[in-house]
Amino acid sequence: MLNEQTKILFVINPKSGVGKQKKVESLIEQFLNKQIFFPTIEYTQYTGHAKEICAKRKTEFDIICLVGGDGTINEGASSLINSNTALAIIPTGSGNGLARHLKIPLKTDEAIKKLNSYNFKFIDACKINEQYFFNVAGIGFDGLIAHKFATFGKRGFSSYLKIVFSEFSKYKDQKFKLFIDSNEVNNKAFMISLANSSQFGNNVLIAPKAKIDDGLLNVVVLRKFPMIVAPVLAFRLFTKSIHKSCFVTNYTCKHLEIHSTENVFSHIDGEPSDLKFPVKVEVLPKSLKVVI
Repeated sequence: MLNEQTKILFVINPKSGVGKQKKVESLIEQFLNKQIFFPTIEYTQYTGHAKEICAKRKTEFDIICLVGGDGTINEGASSLINSNTALAIIPTGSGNGLARHLKIPLKTDEAIKKLNSYNFKFIDACKINEQYFFNVAGIGFDGLIAHKFATFGKRGFSSYLKIVFSEFSKYKDQKFKLFIDSNEVNNKAFMISLANSSQFGNNVLIAPKAKIDDGLLNVVVLRKFPMIVAPVLAFRLFTKSIHKSCFVTNYTCKHLEIHSTENVFSHIDGEPSDLKFPVKVEVLPKSLKVVI
């Protein structure tokens, strides 16, 4: 049972994604059930601010609702692991991978209405070196794309695709040594996706069988493929069948270690990162309470 006037903090990233966040404050006023919730609103002012706000104020609130994309969600959620404060999400980013996996409505008014029921579940988090991710982290080509996308003038899926097509032919696969729950595997990989949830965002499902509360990490190794095969792989990404491709090898594990002697691009929940090898990943089972 909810206590009367459950305290909820909305942390809004005013620069997130595609501009929907500009209407959020008025929609909160319109659709949030004030008989249940006592809302407070705070805006982020710089990169990393959501993490700071959540760390500082989590003991004051029953729920912290992050309004932004996967990067904003990552920041805030990183401060809520193993706490009594629940994470809620209003997705306003360009991909919204975690929100889509959790079936949180993409329309802001519908996402706010869903908060009123306050259903929740516990999901896994993943620690990668000294950082955390909740959706998908990656090493290789998708890491390069994340770095390019971060400095691209225009957001959105079409911009993402433009970068993919412009960089594909130039990128070479690289050698990696993986320790999957201590089992050694050597791979040449175009990219390695570390999936806690099923998708990058925009319903691009890199790990369609991934479950966010099973205590397991899904590791997807994609080898370099001919450009002529790209449409088939794209079709598989949108039809939950990429794991069946002959260019893909799938693993599940609780602990992962990745070694490479090469300089490789990386991302964490879609945000560019500079991970250093060896990359060590562990699953933190059901360590985050999330409103769904």
